[in-house]
Amino acid sequence: MVIRFFASIRNITGVKEIKWGELTPTLGELLRLLSERYGPEFRGWVLEGEDLGGSVMVVINGEDARHQGGVETRLAPTDVISILPIMAGGNLAERGRAETTLPFDANKLNRLMEEAGLQLVLACTRHNVRYLTGGYYYHFLARMPRFGRSQYLPFVGLPRGRFDQAFYVGRVDERSQIEKEGLWISNWVAAQLGTVNAAEGVIQAARQLGITEGTIGVELSFLPGDALLTLQRGLPNATFVDATPVLDELRAVKTPAEVAHLRAVYNRVAEAIQAAFTAGRPGMTTAEIARQVEREMAQRNVAFLFAFTCAGPGTLRVPSSARWESGRILHIDAGGEEGDYLADICRMGCLGEPPPLARELHAACIEVQGRVRQIVRAGLSGRELLRAGEQAVHEHRFAQFGRFVAHGIGMVSHEQPELSASGSRPLEA
Repeated sequence: MVIRFFASIRNITGVKEIKWGELTPTLGELLRLLSERYGPEFRGWVLEGEDLGGSVMVVINGEDARHQGGVETRLAPTDVISILPIMAGGNLAERGRAETTLPFDANKLNRLMEEAGLQLVLACTRHNVRYLTGGYYYHFLARMPRFGRSQYLPFVGLPRGRFDQAFYVGRVDERSQIEKEGLWISNWVAAQLGTVNAAEGVIQAARQLGITEGTIGVELSFLPGDALLTLQRGLPNATFVDATPVLDELRAVKTPAEVAHLRAVYNRVAEAIQAAFTAGRPGMTTAEIARQVEREMAQRNVAFLFAFTCAGPGTLRVPSSARWESGRILHIDAGGEEGDYLADICRMGCLGEPPPLARELHAACIEVQGRVRQIVRAGLSGRELLRAGEQAVHEHRFAQFGRFVAHGIGMVSHEQPELSASGSRPLEA
């Protein structure tokens, strides 16, 4: 039996495929055994209880297992099994007759577009391109978009009510990666490098769809000015508005697979910070500690984003020549990502025994967090949660030193839920 892994699931297993020689009568039994081998993150993708996970597709000899017997599907030693996240689109050649499933909530997006009066949404940011394609992004320029006098600018175009006619605008040399990883979007427009060329590719695709007027949503805060000007000139009868709130709302409620992925990234970042503390020695600078955090993240397949480091006394949270000495508290606030899903974590440590006041202050922070976590529930507004945190700080004997800060996190820091004085939207499960 051959088992192949794709996209985010391949990141967990660390291999593209394995030969499975153990006699395994059903798909459910196979997935349980694979979960024992690859751990809880893998299980979070492939199983929900004893059933197939809602965000995974298992293809057996070219046919979706859900169209066979689900977890009760009988297996044979000659089977070829592909396991891919639905949010990763999937390789159409691997799927065979399997049904193409969109990697986002199509009904929700259609409703949001209708409410905003949008005929077309154009996504160009890395996180939204990944989200809408199900994990795809051109590897070569994922972290180096600048190129010559311009930059790499992909687009995912989604016409309202016609997602089967969605289009993708990317570079000519993306073809091999697209064919290898698979892309649920069949209409691919190849453009030469540069923001203007990419925008011209969008104009071409929009005209082919008959979208030459009406309202088109773009990511205004992220779209280069020359690309917007090109779109406006090429589609003069269309009105361009900001679609960022629509896409933010689309991503707001996470799938079980997304939650499992976020937890896995969180755990890896926490482990990296702990390892940096363990490697710490008297006299190390906070700049050296920040570099140690970066190395520890790399060893755990997490992309390093930042590390605020502060070795008191003082509140300078910048990697610097300041040294961590015995008896001093070290603060590490670090962020990392994997597949554009973020973790942002703060930890405190001390070389030697921490002073009694440090223990008391740490306990105060834990106490405030605990009080707020007890009231978190579906239906609670972001404003109410913030007020509860501020009240918990205000009532504490260390109130003069405290400030309550909380924010949402997912593919973007400070995304939904909005925890602010104006955050009226209730939390959702």
